[in-house]
Amino acid sequence: EALGGQATWQQSNQTAVIFYNNIVLELPMNQPLMIVDGQKVALDTPTQVINERIMIPLRAIAENLGMTVDYGQETQTITITK
Repeated sequence: EALGGQATWQQSNQTAVIFYNNIVLELPMNQPLMIVDGQKVALDTPTQVINERIMIPLRAIAENLGMTVDYGQETQTITITK
């Protein structure tokens, strides 16, 4: 949402849905995949709930939304660029 998208939660099928620039990402809980505009994409780690919060694989989400993700080893900082 901070990058201009919209996130929703579908309780009925336990799926997080992200809308951004006409791209739809669906992230079913505890599944090692996401669905990008109807196409399945494998994930290294599943989306899951930890301490009542939904944890999503940030790099996979950002890259599938057309963004660039960089990690600064020295500062341990993640930078996402549109």
